[in-house]
Amino acid sequence: MVGFAGITEAPILNWLEQIYDESGEKSGTTDSRPPFRITNHSSNTTENQDDTTGSVQQPKDDTPTTSDETVTQTEGAEHTEQSIPDPSDVQGVDRPPERSFDDVIGLSDVKERIKEDVLIPARDDRFDEYGIGSVTGVLFHGPPGTGKTYVAKATAGELGYNYMEVDPSDIKSQYVGGGSENVNELFERAKTAQPTLIFIDEIDSIAGERSETGGMTQSERSMINELLGELSKLNESEDDVIVVAATNTLDDVDTAIKRSGRFDTTIHIGAPDFETRYGILQSTLDDGPPNELTNIDSDVIRSKTDGLVSSDMAEIGKSSIRKALAASQDGSTPVVRVEYLLESIEEIVSKRQQDNSAAKMIQEPPEIDFNDVAGMDGLKRKLSQTIIDPAENPEKYEQYGLDITNGVLLYGPPGTGKTYLSKAVAGELEFNLISITASDVVSKWIGEGTQNVGELFETALDNQPSIVFIDEIDAIASQRGGGDRMHQDQKQIVNEILTGMSEVQGEDVVVIAATNLRSSLDDALTRSGRFDETIEVPPPDDEARIEMLKYHLSDRPLATDKINWEEIKMVSRKDANGHPYVASDMKLITETAARVAMNQGSKITQDHLWQAIEDTDASHSTYN
Repeated sequence: MVGFAGITEAPILNWLEQIYDESGEKSGTTDSRPPFRITNHSSNTTENQDDTTGSVQQPKDDTPTTSDETVTQTEGAEHTEQSIPDPSDVQGVDRPPERSFDDVIGLSDVKERIKEDVLIPARDDRFDEYGIGSVTGVLFHGPPGTGKTYVAKATAGELGYNYMEVDPSDIKSQYVGGGSENVNELFERAKTAQPTLIFIDEIDSIAGERSETGGMTQSERSMINELLGELSKLNESEDDVIVVAATNTLDDVDTAIKRSGRFDTTIHIGAPDFETRYGILQSTLDDGPPNELTNIDSDVIRSKTDGLVSSDMAEIGKSSIRKALAASQDGSTPVVRVEYLLESIEEIVSKRQQDNSAAKMIQEPPEIDFNDVAGMDGLKRKLSQTIIDPAENPEKYEQYGLDITNGVLLYGPPGTGKTYLSKAVAGELEFNLISITASDVVSKWIGEGTQNVGELFETALDNQPSIVFIDEIDAIASQRGGGDRMHQDQKQIVNEILTGMSEVQGEDVVVIAATNLRSSLDDALTRSGRFDETIEVPPPDDEARIEMLKYHLSDRPLATDKINWEEIKMVSRKDANGHPYVASDMKLITETAARVAMNQGSKITQDHLWQAIEDTDASHSTYN
């Protein structure tokens, strides 16, 4: 429960329990209606399905019951009956949307947060008595197509508020001072038609981060200041106006906008989970002809649509229906067949991969797991205990009051298998893998590296469940600096990593970092709550080396009766210079032996392996 400054939470918790039961539904002690309910809607309030993001169910029919436009109060609250002005007289204002949270598929956390911060306080005047009141500013952030616009409309429908949807182009002006005037006029219209919910999409395009050297004109600065002023006045006034804004990237929004008294509630709306994706697809298909959705294994849909957003799922449904209608031009009954659904999924996935630059970092769950990791049994057990079991059984850890680790640091010499192990962990969990190296982050431009790290964690959150693998983290989070400017930029990058690590706490995101030089890492990274689990990945022991050799030889012609594995175990410990062989060396040794045997036209024998070992230098000499 969100705490409120200056008072105890207990009375508020009691009130919330009276209004909403544990399931999130309204309890029997209060009326199920919103505090403001229009009892006569004109026909022009029918929703346009194209403006949704896919988190859609068909709106319920709201049959007119009287000829007068009145507002009824919620039982248990102290709102007095009042009439809502006809918004048709006010430019840009529509009647309350015929939509509620029942029409929003999934997003239970988002809906619960809005109930706590907006709906419940708006329905109970006792919140005002304690100086709390309803939040007047809500900021949604997350990738396009996740349902931000649809949820905003549903919120207005839940409240029974008139609705204004504002495009940034409606506010911007080419004339000096025009933007400020447009902002002022926008809020005046909202107040005239109150109760009103204003939805401002892409707010970062009109209220982006300001800087003296950022190229922003004085007129644009004035427009932002006017917006800040209007938001502050709403928070202090008794006007029934709520502003909901949306952005794809939270960091792009002016810091002042996000301060207390403006947008007090910030809500992340990320990519939907599988149940939500499936529900949206099913709901969209239900509006069309008969379909064969249930003939497809749900696991197939789960894997193929992983990372898609709500609007993508709705488009898959619509595309499948179009294919069915096109195939029934001969007068036959259209049926949305399995092949239409799978074709539509492939088309959307391909389009998203082309459109989304972040997709370059994202890989679907790897096709390898611990069965593909030869040897390393102790390491696999440690990773299972540290990452896999907590991710698969979070309720067990919560029951015993144990924290779930979100950050793991793998350290050891090059070639020991740190990257391969990380991929295997992602494969075991069937998590998306977001893999980067230091070169993907570091930039010659000061500040750009910090932005890259921020985008990395935002991508991970939007595509959870996911594993972020940062290779060579010592190159971007080292205690060493290359001059004052480089040192300052590295410090900012480290701070951004720490911030990102904090943001993924409690989410289905695990960060695995790898380094060859543990001693050079910034100490802040290994403090509790960040990379608090450090696991050494040393050169393989005798048994592990033999397991690796056998694994790499398993699909090659091998004279097994002519190999003494005990002798191979002894000679494969170190190279001629005394350096230990690592996992990557075992693969190279088998490839060298196979090449020699192929040239001789024979199976691989002990002599071939022995010669390959003698000819192969260990990949690594020393490490810290």
